[in-house]
Amino acid sequence: MSSSKKRKHDSCCTQPCSCSSSYPKSPPKSCPAYGNFFNNTSLVTVLTGTAFPHLPTVSLFLNNVQVLLEQANFGLEITQAEGRGCKPIVGDTILSIPDNSILELRNITTQGPITTIITCDSVGNNAQLSLFKLS
Repeated sequence: MSSSKKRKHDSCCTQPCSCSSSYPKSPPKSCPAYGNFFNNTSLVTVLTGTAFPHLPTVSLFLNNVQVLLEQANFGLEITQAEGRGCKPIVGDTILSIPDNSILELRNITTQGPITTIITCDSVGNNAQLSLFKLS
């Protein structure tokens, strides 16, 4: 999924927040009603190994702008056929999120012969973005 194909949604979660969606059709997002520091956990199960190297990468976007911390980018590096199969991209970071913001997880894969992400599950449990408010 490219970021230009993302769909807008009007519904948001409340705290503590956990949203999931059918990725890559729409990126998972969470919308905290009140600003604070949040522990963000993301998970995308990716089908790897159709061409090498395969470098699937996702990043957090806050209010439609990529978070400029390397800790907000998560990915895999698959360089050999032995790496084929379903692999999880898991990320965990702490962010300060302002009131009524939208946090999204998007594909930012730019290197290698494949720049799209194909998920392993077509049921709708392909990606998850969870927020937990820190006290």
